[in-house]
Order: sequence, then structure tokens, then C-alpha cells
Amino acid sequence: MTNGVQTLREMFPDTPEDAIRVRLESANGDVELACSMLLSDADSTSTSTSALATLLEMFPHIEGATVKRVYEANGGSEAMDRVIASLLDNEAGRSAGGAWRAANLDIDTISHFTDLADTFLIGEWYHAHRSNTPVTIIEIIHRGYKKRATPSQQPQTQQQRASRRLVTAGGRVQSGNGFAHKRSSPSLQPNRRAISSPFTTRDTLGGNFVYAPDAQEVVQLDAAVEADDTYHSINPVFVKECIVYYNGNVQRATELFDYLAKRDAIKYTFFHYFDDEDGIKSGPSFVSNKGTGRTITIPNKQHGQPRQIRYNRSQTSTVTSGGSGNDAQLAQLFTAFKLDFHGYQPQTAVSVLRVALRRWWDAEIEERELHAKRLHATNVMYMEKLTVVTGRGIHSINGKSKVKIQVKRFLQENAYVFWEEQSYFLVIGKKTR
Repeated sequence: MTNGVQTLREMFPDTPEDAIRVRLESANGDVELACSMLLSDADSTSTSTSALATLLEMFPHIEGATVKRVYEANGGSEAMDRVIASLLDNEAGRSAGGAWRAANLDIDTISHFTDLADTFLIGEWYHAHRSNTPVTIIEIIHRGYKKRATPSQQPQTQQQRASRRLVTAGGRVQSGNGFAHKRSSPSLQPNRRAISSPFTTRDTLGGNFVYAPDAQEVVQLDAAVEADDTYHSINPVFVKECIVYYNGNVQRATELFDYLAKRDAIKYTFFHYFDDEDGIKSGPSFVSNKGTGRTITIPNKQHGQPRQIRYNRSQTSTVTSGGSGNDAQLAQLFTAFKLDFHGYQPQTAVSVLRVALRRWWDAEIEERELHAKRLHATNVMYMEKLTVVTGRGIHSINGKSKVKIQVKRFLQENAYVFWEEQSYFLVIGKKTR
């Protein structure tokens, strides 16, 4: 028996000696029979290991111990169909639970950044804004700022006004009242139903901070925005709303800015979510003068006071094709910061876009020179982002608007930085070459 064990150990060095002895005893000392039995065990183990490895690759989100337990409980490699079906049921249950946990985490995040405790009301706003956490935070802070600015406003009044925020159906693609002309991003529009105010009482926000351009907290926050390149794209109106909402707490405001930057959500501070007078007024005020130039009033981030710059139209070329429509769009460039190319031929649209972008970027560079600020920064710091509406396109190539194709090509070839949406582009800056 001892010699047989020694022989088998040499043949199966990875098999434990106790297992070899058991097989040898089962074979009544017959080394050849014990060898056959050990080979069969090895094949079975190999098959089981291979099957487990396959299952682990198929279900990477399920713990290995759970996969092994389900595998053994359902018959192993001889009943793989039943094993896979059981694991699929397990994964579906985990996915549903994961989505629920993710939603709860998002609501906790909103509660943290808004200082609100009523998770039911937060959940209403979260789902009304299509489960977009940054958008919900931005909208609640905006509403809170409005509430502090007008403390006599009651939640019932706000709910009644919210119920009237219905938009009329858009027309055809080429209509000026169509879907692409809504002021907010179509993909981010909240569900159009009446939702309660997120604030349960008038003293929810608390605090007695009063905004003033020369207030110490405002100066500190402005300095933080100026010092961090990632903050330059934040809507300055939203910066003001944050410092008021957080009762002058600069650290809370910058914490929120960091969160928005990490989530690539700073752009949402410019979008309008409700189409009425309560919308976030991101655009500065403008005053036109007669003559060859125009005066533009823009916010001065450093001192919090508006100031005027002179921009001379004669410094750039004009577009001759297209008539008064082109002139009107270029004349309103610094008031609307929007170009609408519905009904335009691609060549005409690109011609107007070329002139408009040159004027827009020249004005941005002039402001930077006057303030001695980063001349080579990519994103705009003083001008508003420029919206270029192309529409989805009745005249298209493979379902893509011809105008949109040409506009995108022009933006890419001239190193402009932009976000692309379904029916428009949002130009946010230009790369230096």
C-alpha cells in the first residue's frame, strides 16, 4: 500500500495524499484502478473550474462566492441552463436594488447641498428633473434665492404658478416657434406637472446675509472664482445666488462648484428650466448706441459692478448675402447671443457664423486685455456662451441637417470649443493655436 501511495503521489503531485489514500483503498490496493479514479476526479474538477470561470466572466457584478453557491445548488456543470437562469434572476434583483440605492444616494446629495431635510419633497423635484442631481440642486438653490429675495411669497402661490408653466406645442421643424426655439435644453426640461415648493417653511433657509458687491464674503467668493480656471464657466448670476443661499458661507459655495465641475455640470447653471419670469436670468443687460459702434454692459466679476465696453462693428467684415435677416442676427448678437439658421442655406449660415464668431471672440479678447486676464484661456470669461440653432433639418444627409454638418465642420476646423445638442450648438470658447 505504501509503495502504491508513493507511485500515485509521483503521478499526481497536486493531489493531497489523503485523497490518494482514499482512492487507493477504494480500489483495494489496485494502483491502476486508483489511477483511473484520480484521473476522473481531475477531469471533473477541471470541468467545474472551467464552468465557474465562465460564469464569473458572464456575471462580473455578482460576488464570486454567490456564483459558486448558485452553481453548486443548481446541479453544477451538468445543469448550466438552470444555473444561468438562477444567476440572471439574482442579477435582476440586484439591479433593481442598485437603482433604488442610487436614487437614495442622489437624494442625500441634494439634501446635503441644499440643506433641506424633507426627502419626499426632494424626491419630487429630483424625479421632476429627470433624476438629474446637479440640475435639481441648481434649480432648488435658484428657488431658494428667489424665496429669500421675496419672503412674503407663499408656497401655495409658487405651486399655482408652477402649474401654469406649460409650453404650447411647437410647430414644424422650420417654424420660429418650434421645439428648437425653447429657451432651455429639450433633454433637460422637467416634467410639466405641478410640484410643491421644496421649502416647507419660511425659515427653512435661515440666516440674515444681505448681498452687497463689497461684502467680505462676496469678495472672497469672487476671488475664488477668479483663481480657479474651472469656475470661470459658472454663470455669475448663479454665483451670486449661491452666496446668498448659503448665508455668506464661501466654503459651501466652492464645495458645490467643485461638485458641479467633477460632474461636468457647470453648463447647467446657464440653462433655463421654467419658461416664465422665474427663470434664471443668466444674460447681462445691454444698451445700444447709435453710430459705428455699440456699448455693451457686462458684469464685472472683480468688483460686482457693471461696466461698459465699446465694440466697433467696422473692425470686422459684413455679410452681403442673405439681406436684412443676416443683419438683424448680427445686430442682436450681443443682446441675444443666439444665431438661428432655420431656413438658411449651408453656405449662408457659415458666412454669418464666421462673422458672428469673430466679433464675439474679439470682444472676449478685448475684455481680457482690459482686465489683464488670461489671454490664452479656452473658455469665455466675459462674453455669454453663443447658441447656434441649426434645427434637426428637413434637408438632410443621412438624417443629419446639412446646415448642422457645415456648422460643426466650421467650428472644428477653427478650433472653437462647443457642446453639441440635437438641434443646436453651444459655443463656449476657442482654443489657441
